Amino acid sequence: MSKFRFNILYVVLIIYIISSFVFSNFISSKVFFQIISPIFWIITTLVICRETGNNHGRFSNLDENKKTILILTLFYIIIYYLSGLVFTYARSPYSHKITVILINSFQLLIPIIGIEYARSYVINENKGFLSHFLITLLFIIVELDITTLLSYTSNNSQMFEYIGYNIIPLVFSNILYTYLVKTGSYRLSLIYRLIIEFSYLVVPIMPSFDWFMKGIFAILSSVIVYIVFRYYSNRVVERDKKKRKKTSLFTYVPFLSVIILFVLFMAGVFVYEPIAILSNSMVPVFSRGDVVIYRKLNEKDLQNLQVNTIIVYSREGQAVVHRIVNKYYKKGTLYYVTKGDANESNDMDPVETDQIIGSYSKSIKYIGFPTVWLDDIFKHQEAKVEIK
Repeated sequence: MSKFRFNILYVVLIIYIISSFVFSNFISSKVFFQIISPIFWIITTLVICRETGNNHGRFSNLDENKKTILILTLFYIIIYYLSGLVFTYARSPYSHKITVILINSFQLLIPIIGIEYARSYVINENKGFLSHFLITLLFIIVELDITTLLSYTSNNSQMFEYIGYNIIPLVFSNILYTYLVKTGSYRLSLIYRLIIEFSYLVVPIMPSFDWFMKGIFAILSSVIVYIVFRYYSNRVVERDKKKRKKTSLFTYVPFLSVIILFVLFMAGVFVYEPIAILSNSMVPVFSRGDVVIYRKLNEKDLQNLQVNTIIVYSREGQAVVHRIVNKYYKKGTLYYVTKGDANESNDMDPVETDQIIGSYSKSIKYIGFPTVWLDDIFKHQEAKVEIK
């Protein structure tokens, strides 16, 4: 196992993390992220450049790898903005005046340059999986907005969403950046990051993702870029060694297809959709920790639901999976009375058709426990209703 080589840069990065937290909570986060942070990364980059002479290791096939990551970056941008045709578009939060673009570029792009330059330096100073793991973890913390994370500790739903659309994608993206700098220094990670981030600053629209799809898109893009880039970089290496790779890109197709189909299924693109069960209100049909697959209903289906049908409906922003025990009309409006099989009494309020999400199809034992445990951690109590 390679020995982890200590460098003063690690201390500097830890000081940066602490400073960002202190400024955000006690002085001014605006001053820190708009002025101090860019200046810090400019100085850090210049110091590293002076120490290393801009040489972070020797890399073969760098030009071809640059072309590959450039193509993948442009492909990502095309897919990202075309996805708005499916999810609709929203206005960009950034102003598009030239002066503002320049200011935003200074505040957002300069730190990226410094981060990737520093990452490249320490990654190529250290060898071995454990060293790279610790370095990647350090840079995840560097880019993590700790103050925002802590502000959500009292709000379980916001904490859950923030982890889903920010922290988990941040982990995946930093693994990708580490791999890129290991393969071709800061040059590869900067090509990928700067082009994407600059497109966010100058394009006036963006896909209108909810927090779930935003997280899924970010995770999936990092995984796909990693797989495709690794495949082509390996091909180049083996070609130079005059060896032909026995496998082809098509060997990744089943894996990618499964990931894409799973993501689409979880996102609710298909007629059937999963939901994790967080209570025992429907024992013995299904219980806490199971996953229920339900079928979405159209307007005609909603009007023709029968007694004894198990439905999924929304109550106060959460999903409940209970059985219909009665139905009636009142002033022309159809109401369904529901009850959990294990409950002694009916649900307090009748359910209107616009609250109904779908009808029960089947259940799968135990695989919903990760969601249950996460919910328990955030709520510090056993959930009384189900959650997607």
